[in-house]
Amino acid sequence: MRQSMFSFFGFWFVFFVCVPRVSVAAPPTDACSLISQSQLSAALGVSVGAGKPIASGKSCQWRQPPAKPGDEVFIVDVTIVDMHAFEIGKAASAAAGPSGPKATPISGLGDDAYYYVLGQISEIRLKKGNSFLGVRVSGGKKPLAEYEAKEKAVAAAIVPKL
Repeated sequence: MRQSMFSFFGFWFVFFVCVPRVSVAAPPTDACSLISQSQLSAALGVSVGAGKPIASGKSCQWRQPPAKPGDEVFIVDVTIVDMHAFEIGKAASAAAGPSGPKATPISGLGDDAYYYVLGQISEIRLKKGNSFLGVRVSGGKKPLAEYEAKEKAVAAAIVPKL
């Protein structure tokens, strides 16, 4: 009896000490803390101003300062979303006809990511662990592919922080 009790406790001791633990980071709560102004400028290839929190920190927006009045500028929005908001883009795309929104998978960003496109408006929605984000670059009348490339660069800079 005594030997089996030592074996039982010995097993659990070894299990808790030696087995690697899987940790899951808590979801972010401050969108402005997910990327620095300099990281964002590097990802976009243009200088941006400081991020401004929107909606109690769940969203943050950065703007490229115009060189002169009337210039087209990039605007970047990063939004912390929940799993439902992440999944709804896929569901809306699947249910939509040819003129509806499209969800196109993206590889290499977190656990799951896709472009959510409606007309000429694009956003990346991504998941890593239990964190869900939307990343949108807008401003001006540039080709959709240019916005998507910049969104992907911004998202790639954010993913390591999740």
